[in-house]
Amino acid sequence: MLPNLCGICHQTINCLEESINCIGPCGKYYHLSCAKIEANDHDFLLVDGCCRYKCHSCTRRDDDEVCVTPLPKYKLLKDTSCPPEPESSTHFEDLKFSVLKDNYENVIGMLKELNLHVEKMSSDMELLSKEYLELKNYVLHQGNNVTGIMECLDAGDGEPSSHSQNNSIVEEHGLKIVHRTVDVPNVMIFGDIAKQKVMKIQACINSGLSSFRLKSELSELPMNTLPSEANSKKELLKKMTVSRSFPWKFGSFILLLVVAGLLCFDINKHGTFRSSSTGHFLNDIGALQYGEHAWARTKFYSNKSYRWAEKNLPTYYKSVEEYAKPYLELTWDLCLIAGRQLHYMYVNLQAYVEEKTPLVVEWVNHYAPGLLERVRRHSIDLWEIIKENALLLWQYFLHYSFLALEWVKTNVFVGNLSPENLQKYSKEALNTTQDYVIWTYDW
Repeated sequence: MLPNLCGICHQTINCLEESINCIGPCGKYYHLSCAKIEANDHDFLLVDGCCRYKCHSCTRRDDDEVCVTPLPKYKLLKDTSCPPEPESSTHFEDLKFSVLKDNYENVIGMLKELNLHVEKMSSDMELLSKEYLELKNYVLHQGNNVTGIMECLDAGDGEPSSHSQNNSIVEEHGLKIVHRTVDVPNVMIFGDIAKQKVMKIQACINSGLSSFRLKSELSELPMNTLPSEANSKKELLKKMTVSRSFPWKFGSFILLLVVAGLLCFDINKHGTFRSSSTGHFLNDIGALQYGEHAWARTKFYSNKSYRWAEKNLPTYYKSVEEYAKPYLELTWDLCLIAGRQLHYMYVNLQAYVEEKTPLVVEWVNHYAPGLLERVRRHSIDLWEIIKENALLLWQYFLHYSFLALEWVKTNVFVGNLSPENLQKYSKEALNTTQDYVIWTYDW
């Protein structure tokens, strides 16, 4: 039921959607224009279909206007970017000084421990360099005996010689260096930088010792066992290497076998080739007659060529071998040399590119940060656009090709240009041409 009068203008309210009800004690209705409420704001005063509006008299405001309860104002936060007060800065400095005062003993202990490790490492390095110089001088003095050692190894006799003493001395010097290890503990001093440096030094020392152990073990092996092991490793790598390319040759061979099998099955099923489905198809298109004629002529000329080759080829082969063999050998040698040179050039170019690529990338990132990433991103976007457009063009091509083919079938190849008439005309033309050729030959 519509209310009667507006609480402000005392006029009749004709539409409920153009009025609003006060939920206060008065319970009056007001025009939206009298309450100064827009039509768009009317929906915001309704919650679950119930009005939540209060008039001026119910909210006890001073002016006579009817209005809604305003939203609460938020308080602005104080700006925290102002500099701290002198008292807080002084307190912060005192706090830092107290923390340093409490922990200075731990810092001094860590520095002393680092100093001890550095001194121990320096002494070990000096000892290693001294033994390395002794071993190097001894090897230089014994360089004249290398020829005698190789002769003894080639002779293979097991009699002791003077070189055994030299080998024992070399082994003794080597073991001094090999079995001496440098203990460098991983200490956390001054963050991760000191730890990384210590780990790098330890890795370098361990890698040098491991390479020396490997060389000493290889030197103790017999010389004739190394090539066989290398060959076995190469064979193992060849077996482990798997080609990822599609086997076109094997696939073509399988396809030919399948086609030959289907053809044999068709001939066996119908008895003869002419009565088979393949023979009927070739006969319908007019290819069987010419295929048989071509096969007969091929057999005739192949037999004739075979008889001529059997009679004359040995003489010509001998003459060609005498004159062409040196040139063929020279050509083969030149091809081998060119292949090796190309391989060396490729290896050198690959090594150069691998060496210079990080430098170029670093230079580009230094002078143009983010350029490579943008180029890569734009290249990927361009490739995606090209693929989409190519696929779209292919779809349009197929669509319009099908439409063109249908139009040609319905508008061109009809009547005298139908496929049946064209086949008949082609047969008549071939027969007429064959007749004229026979007449000309007889004439």
